[in-house]
Amino acid sequence: MAENQTTNISQAASVALAVSFNLDKTIALLKIKAKKLNRKSNFLLFGIVEKIKSFKKTTVANPANVGYSQRPAFSPDRKKKLQRIYAGIAIIFLVVASFFLGRISKGSSATSTYADTRPLGPNIQAEENVNKNFSFPLLDSKGVKVSTIDYKITSADIEDSIIVNGQRATAVKGRTFLVINLEITNNDTQAIQINSKDYIRLQTNGQGDWVAADIHNDPVTVQAISTKITRIGFPINDTDKNLVLQVGEITGTKQFVKLTLVR
Repeated sequence: MAENQTTNISQAASVALAVSFNLDKTIALLKIKAKKLNRKSNFLLFGIVEKIKSFKKTTVANPANVGYSQRPAFSPDRKKKLQRIYAGIAIIFLVVASFFLGRISKGSSATSTYADTRPLGPNIQAEENVNKNFSFPLLDSKGVKVSTIDYKITSADIEDSIIVNGQRATAVKGRTFLVINLEITNNDTQAIQINSKDYIRLQTNGQGDWVAADIHNDPVTVQAISTKITRIGFPINDTDKNLVLQVGEITGTKQFVKLTLVR
């Protein structure tokens, strides 16, 4: 009888040691995984490892005492069944940990590998602050004044390229762009649409015709009680000088703004 008990204890101890070995391997694999991830993933993994350790302690802490329960001694089939159960539990822990840690790693990897694909800004050859304010009436379909719009020329630039409506236009050799930066304020309680190019004409070299802007975002929508920032552009020659703007309504009084851009 004593020999049978000794044999049962030995068999139970073997099973417990096998389970301990499998859990130790699982913990080692999880720790290796943790070293490759950030602090947040280490925190999650630490919780999983502690659960496995707790399971290990409560299951195989005293292998020599296994067998002194009311259950019969472990048979070879029972040992194999227990080994499969414990191995399955270890695999489940590993799969779950890999899933969550993989998602954390993927999120942090996506942030670190973000590529800025925005286009580079134009090469500004010269610039000038203008800060000239103009006010124009806002008319309804019958020609009756319902409100006013504030039309401000904030600055003027000479650039070798210009981006309008998300598209870049590049000047050819010997040519460049005069860019007029605008702020249009709608004082009405309804949104409006205007053609910003209709209020400005350009003359170069102190003579010749007044030309309209070829590059623009028209029609420009300005929401109620708000200011819209926009721009218009004139293709000019590299050698053009004495740049003068004519500002006003098409059929109204005109004002003149002389630019002193130095290139």
